[in-house]
Amino acid sequence: MKKIIFLLVIIVLINSNLRSQELSNNLGGVGKTYAEKYIEPFSSVLGASFNSHFIGGKMHTVMSLPFDAILYVGFKMSGTIINDDDRSFNLAFTDSISLNNTKVLAYYNVQNAPTIFGSTETPTATGFYYMGNAQYPAPSIQTIPGILNVKFYPFIIPQIGIGSFYGADLTLRFIPRVSLSNYGAMSYSGVILRYNLSYVFPKLPFNIAVQGGFQNISIENDNGSKYIDANGYIANIQASKDIFLFNIYGGFQYEYFNLDVNYFYTDKLNKQTPVSFSQEGDMQYRGVLGASFNIFPVSVNADISFGKRIIFGFGIGASL
Repeated sequence: MKKIIFLLVIIVLINSNLRSQELSNNLGGVGKTYAEKYIEPFSSVLGASFNSHFIGGKMHTVMSLPFDAILYVGFKMSGTIINDDDRSFNLAFTDSISLNNTKVLAYYNVQNAPTIFGSTETPTATGFYYMGNAQYPAPSIQTIPGILNVKFYPFIIPQIGIGSFYGADLTLRFIPRVSLSNYGAMSYSGVILRYNLSYVFPKLPFNIAVQGGFQNISIENDNGSKYIDANGYIANIQASKDIFLFNIYGGFQYEYFNLDVNYFYTDKLNKQTPVSFSQEGDMQYRGVLGASFNIFPVSVNADISFGKRIIFGFGIGASL
C-alpha cells in the first residue's frame, strides 16, 4: 500500500516518467555548472505548471448568509509545451582527471547534451588538458542522459476548495510526506486565499476577485537528504460571468517560483563534493482565459494561459 501511495504522489506531483531517484543519481554524476544547465528548463516548466489552476472556479455571491457552504474536490491538469531550446544545450566545463596518478584539470566541451526533457541517449564530452605549455587531448567522458524525452509536459494535482465566508474562499493542495526506502520521499502543500469583491460592490455586472497564496514541494533521495526544495507564490486579479450553466472567466497573474537543489557530486577521482544552487522559473506574468460547465455537483473547466510559456489547463471535480 505504501508503494502505491508513493507512486501516485509521483504521478500527481511531477510525472509518471520522472523518477526522483533517477534524477538524484544523474545529478551525482555532474558538477554544478552542468547540473544548472541540465535542470534549468525543468525549473521553468515545473514553475509554470506549479502556479497554474488558480484563476477560475465559481465565485459564490449569496448575500443573505455570511457563509455559503461549498466544498470542492477535484483534479487540475495542465500541459506545457516544451520548446526545442528546453531539450538540449551546449556547454564548456572543467573536471579533474587522473593521469599517471597525477590530478590534472581538463577542459571539456559537450554539444547537444540533453536536459531532463531531452534524449535518453548518454552524450560524450571531449576535451583537452595542459602539461606545461603543451596541450593534449583528454580522455572522452560520458555525462548524463535525459529522463523524460518529451515535447509536452503534463502535470496533475489534487485540489480542494472551501468557502465562501463573507466572500472569501480557500484553495488547499496538500499531500503529507510519503516515503519509500528505494525511491526517496516527497511532500507537498499549498494554501491560496481568494476574496470576491462583489461582496463589497454587489451591483457589478460580473464577479471580480483578488487572490494570493504560497506552495511548497520537497523531494528527498533514498538516504533521506533533501535534494530539491521548491516554493511558489502567486497574486492575481480575476473576473467571471455566469451564463446559464457556463462560467466564463479570465484574469492576470503575477507569480514567482524558486527551486533549490542540493546534492553530492562524485568526480572522476571518486572525490565527493557538495553542490548547491538555486534557480528561478522564467514565468512571472500570465493572462488566463477559460470557461467552466457546471451541473451540480459536477464541474468541468478548460483554459489557456499566455505568458513566457503557453499552458493548457483542464479540471474536473465535484461540489458538495
